[in-house]
Amino acid sequence: MRLLDVSNKLGLLSPWIRNQTSDQHMLNLVKLRNEGRLRHISLGLVALTFCADYDPEADLYEAQCSHLSVPWSSLPQRVLDVGFAGRWWILDSKMKEYDVNDEEFKNLPLHMQTTQPPSVREVEAIEKLHKDSWLAYPPASSKSHIQYPLRK
Repeated sequence: MRLLDVSNKLGLLSPWIRNQTSDQHMLNLVKLRNEGRLRHISLGLVALTFCADYDPEADLYEAQCSHLSVPWSSLPQRVLDVGFAGRWWILDSKMKEYDVNDEEFKNLPLHMQTTQPPSVREVEAIEKLHKDSWLAYPPASSKSHIQYPLRK
């Protein structure tokens, strides 16, 4: 269920905004799921997601013959994600900045490619300018300063 939620979240974004790492990872997982090759093993608090060679519903000889099956010793090479206590580690790390396409920023000048938080002095200067801008205007009173002529 988590895979579909994350896939839908990524699918809401324009292809030009998506992070390529996130997009490729999700495309691979969804492709394996659609082919029936994405498998899941739950070991209590720990869970593993791995890829298999064939869909369990496939009636191919290679898929059904136990002598041709992949040994369990090859499982570490097939593991796609590790879950612990309801959190998928690789999926979460790949989706960290799924809405930031790094390719958009590679043609910017170097000083614009990275940002840094402002220093304490810069923050104080900005706050002082903001405060001074509010002090420049007199406070609004409850009575209007515009007097209207009375009708007779």
